Amino acid sequence: MRRTEVSQWISRQGSHGKAIAIINTSKRTVIAKQATIAAGPWQRMKGLLGRSTLSPGEALVIPQCSSIHTMFMQFPIDVVFIDKQFRVVNAIRRVMPFRLPAPTRGAWAVVELNSGTVEQSATTVGDRLECRTSEAGLLDKATPC
Repeated sequence: MRRTEVSQWISRQGSHGKAIAIINTSKRTVIAKQATIAAGPWQRMKGLLGRSTLSPGEALVIPQCSSIHTMFMQFPIDVVFIDKQFRVVNAIRRVMPFRLPAPTRGAWAVVELNSGTVEQSATTVGDRLECRTSEAGLLDKATPC
């Protein structure tokens, strides 16, 4: 995906302060009700640093990302890597602070979630994720991220 396509995708998903919901359509589960997109360089660099927690249902999506770290973080997170077709290519549970998981081959974006979300939503490799811009009817008529 070229830079202009990524910008268009981010723009469509409400990166300007609007939260999106992320649904695992393969399992028909909601993995995040309040996901924000780290669109700019500062947001991408900062990520979840400086936060003391990530609320249940909250997530951070980092486009064009195949690796993360949890250096200087204060809490564990679940991490879901997705490809350009929004299929899960890796799901890591409970990444503790000060860890550097191996990069995920084929990943286009990462979704950082509250620890326990991967298990609760039954998200596994091969699942397809989709987005909605409102909570109404989350599991109905979802559209590709």
